[in-house]
Amino acid sequence: DEFVESVAEATGYLRGHGRTIAITAGIVVAVLIAVFGYRLYAERQSIRAETTLGKAMQTFHARLRQPAEPAAEPDEITFASDSIKYQSALKEFGDLVQKYPRTRAARVARYYSALSQIQLGQAEAASRTLEELAASDDREISSLAKFQMAQLYQRSGKWSDSEKLLRQIIQSPTFSVSKAAAEMTLADQLRQKNPAEAIKLYEQVRNQFPTSPLADTAKERLDELKQ
Repeated sequence: DEFVESVAEATGYLRGHGRTIAITAGIVVAVLIAVFGYRLYAERQSIRAETTLGKAMQTFHARLRQPAEPAAEPDEITFASDSIKYQSALKEFGDLVQKYPRTRAARVARYYSALSQIQLGQAEAASRTLEELAASDDREISSLAKFQMAQLYQRSGKWSDSEKLLRQIIQSPTFSVSKAAAEMTLADQLRQKNPAEAIKLYEQVRNQFPTSPLADTAKERLDELKQ
């Protein structure tokens, strides 16, 4: 019958092409093993990188010891000065980037490396790192980098460059840097040279984000400008 004929045809095909099929199947299996192995390796690398990032973040956020303060608890990280703390954090973040360069934790570590450099007065090095991160396909990291760059520009008096970045964030906000945060930062920048625009931005924050903590700050700034 038809089923028997189909089986017979399939059997005949396998006999004539058995070697080719075996080689093809072997290649497919090898590719699948390689893909699975790489994914497993990448997942393990990512987990290790996240763990390392967590430890480096503890260093970055560690508190400073008071001069007469007794020794800290064994599981607590403390430092005698900001300089020592941020130098230690910078090294830890740098080591992570070198060891796990293709992980997302490495991108976060590079961002915090820039923050550490800012705290250490290394503005030029921080700016280079932030510029690279601002061009990243990772929108969250890119947004954070642009926000920090805008503040660096403010400190150096590059007001138009700062405004450009802040308006980019306002047009395309992220979870990491909200529209309200960018509007508030830009409004604070424009208070002196363009108070009308600053008032407009403060009002947008107050009206569009009434439950945000920034809404109260915006109201205070509005009252100051309108006096």
